Amino acid sequence: MIKKAEEMLKEIKEQMRGGNGSVEITHIFKQDELTGKARIFAKITINPGCSIGLYLQYNDLVNGGVKVNDFRILWKNTILSRLIVVFILIIAPIYFLTINIFGWSRNVLEQQIFTAMQSQVSYYLRDLESSIERIKSLEYDLTSDEDLNQMSNAPELLNDFEKAKVFSRIQKRLTAIKNSSGFIENVRVLIPSINWAINAAGYPKGSYSEVSGEELNALINLPHDTSSQIIYWNDRIYVSAVFPDYLQSNKMPLFIIDIE
Repeated sequence: MIKKAEEMLKEIKEQMRGGNGSVEITHIFKQDELTGKARIFAKITINPGCSIGLYLQYNDLVNGGVKVNDFRILWKNTILSRLIVVFILIIAPIYFLTINIFGWSRNVLEQQIFTAMQSQVSYYLRDLESSIERIKSLEYDLTSDEDLNQMSNAPELLNDFEKAKVFSRIQKRLTAIKNSSGFIENVRVLIPSINWAINAAGYPKGSYSEVSGEELNALINLPHDTSSQIIYWNDRIYVSAVFPDYLQSNKMPLFIIDIE
């Protein structure tokens, strides 16, 4: 279709869309000639000092390809905006997946640490129980020691030389018990009949020390746990054996073995 300029309808709009001055609109085709293909097809002439107010519908942009300075419309149709949207769509799943993996890894690590600590504590507890059982076995084996029973039952039958030899043999056994475990600080035997205690080597008070009646009565009257024989006294832990059992025999014991 060919249309001459003189056939085109011209229209003057004052303050178009809230702008300044007048705007000349030359309709290249009338609206009925567009047959619904477009809403307007015209040449707009803006004279110096005049303007058109900002007003645009999204349909105008899509159908007519109009350039405007509306940032929101430009944002919807720029490559940058689309790249940002695509970037977010790609990164978001990776981010949430990373967070989930990190949380899962942390839980697994915590569980492994807890399991390792539990196993270590169980190992040390079993080792301690085994050591205590072994110490008790050595302690009760000492109650049948011939030298110890002779010294506690009839010390008057021994002369000084024999007593020294018996004391030395008993101390060697006590020292062997002390060196058998890293948990043992000291081993000693208290003999009430002579009011003396024989100590393992390295005891601060020496190989032999005198026992006071107060200390002896305190050790005898301590509440002995028959299941474990572990005593807590004066901020120290003892595995103690009274022979014979003072509470059962109702008499002074022959000796008391204290393993600290």
